[in-house]
Amino acid sequence: ADLRADPLAALPRRSAGLSAVAIPMCDSQPIAKLIVYSIHEQATVYGDGVTAKIGIWVPSYAWNVDGADSQRERMSRLRRYIERCEELGFDIWDIDHLLTAPGLYGNAWLEPMSVLTYAAALTEQALLGTGILVLPIRNPVLLAKEIATLQQLSNDRYIFGVGPGWYPQEFEVTGSRISERGARTDEMIEAIRLLLTTDNASFSGRFYNFENVT
Repeated sequence: ADLRADPLAALPRRSAGLSAVAIPMCDSQPIAKLIVYSIHEQATVYGDGVTAKIGIWVPSYAWNVDGADSQRERMSRLRRYIERCEELGFDIWDIDHLLTAPGLYGNAWLEPMSVLTYAAALTEQALLGTGILVLPIRNPVLLAKEIATLQQLSNDRYIFGVGPGWYPQEFEVTGSRISERGARTDEMIEAIRLLLTTDNASFSGRFYNFENVT
């Protein structure tokens, strides 16, 4: 398959029953990364025929652009990735980094809830997941509002994929500490679940507190 013309052309469709897939890089151009994110309800741990769902991390890098033409081309490329995922039956995942992190990544990403809202407008069937959303650097009430908005705009296709994060400066600039990330993540999950399921929600924790929020 011509990966330059269509980076996803070599991928099998979701129904192929694969447990994992790896695809190559084309020179310096990023090809979407694949993650296996859940086992089908009929899958079995033993024996043959284990089925897995495959999702694609879209290349939502926060690019340094050198002009309007470059910006349009990069956004056109992101749109093609999203539309091709929908066409092939893959679900869509987006990574989260608030700041440019040296070493492992070397750049930041576009804000993931905004990217998935954009993807929701381009798709009808693909599930939309954050892989992962760094919870300790966010406010639970604001994030619950963002989740509720995305759920409505996507017809309930959002997957709440979360984690504690790892880059110390992201915690420092948002008023927390990396040493608190585990406890903050636990509180965020509890608070967001409450906010999304309860009217006049109240929460009192070590890090987050609110009263009578609907």
